[in-house]
Amino acid sequence: MHEEDIQQWLEDAQKKREEEDITGAEKLYERVLKGVPDHQDALLSLGILYVSTGRGPLALKKLQAAQKEKPESPGSYRAIATIIRISGHLGLGERFFQSKIDVAGKAKPYVYLSLAELYAAMGEIDNLKGQLNLLLDSPDIEPINQALLWMETGTDEGLRALAEKLTGSNQKTVLGMACEIKSQWEDASKLFFEASRLEDPTWYSLSALAALWLSAGNAEHCKKYLEYAEAEAPSASEIQLTKARLMAAQGYKEDARLLLQRVCESPGNFMRTKHIAKALLGQISPSP
Repeated sequence: MHEEDIQQWLEDAQKKREEEDITGAEKLYERVLKGVPDHQDALLSLGILYVSTGRGPLALKKLQAAQKEKPESPGSYRAIATIIRISGHLGLGERFFQSKIDVAGKAKPYVYLSLAELYAAMGEIDNLKGQLNLLLDSPDIEPINQALLWMETGTDEGLRALAEKLTGSNQKTVLGMACEIKSQWEDASKLFFEASRLEDPTWYSLSALAALWLSAGNAEHCKKYLEYAEAEAPSASEIQLTKARLMAAQGYKEDARLLLQRVCESPGNFMRTKHIAKALLGQISPSP
């Protein structure tokens, strides 16, 4: 099975979902998983499809079966973590991943990362720091996600320690995030701009520049950078926050409020993200 075929099937499945052809999308995801049972994107997309159609328990059952079949593959762990955060069963997720630490083998860092995400959603900062410190030996595993989790701690030390182990756009972005957490906006904007100009710019640097352009009153530039960022990370909550601000600036206040309410109410979103969404919600008065 060629990677080009897999990518085409995943794209076709997404189109079928947009057309509300649930059965067609499901068959395409199953086709990918028949050839690559631990394919992370296919597992996650199929799991989300099940949840969105009221089959959450079936999603977890299928993902857990994939994890048991290949316990050292990261794909099933990351898909399970996302589904658990979407469903809001955070305590159940914590117990599940704690039970997998000793059997995950080379996928153990992904178990640590999944636990860190759950602790960030639960607001358990000490436990979050514990998992993140374990991940410092694995800086190349979802580095921007690790950085977002370090931001939840409210300090820049972990971000700078992570940045020391990275290169390129990832390093510039994480250093920018370290400046952002300290409200050093001039330094942050410079680093995000530098990150955006390097090969494979991170979605976070593009999203951050969109927010900075909006703060400067340039909605067109904001929209452009948001489009770039959303193409890389369409479901990222940080992007949704800036989209809501842009909507409000353009006069679509009710749409902005609805989007922010969804961010606030999603049980799997990180606490810092929810606090920012709540603060923005308070700044946007309802439409007359």
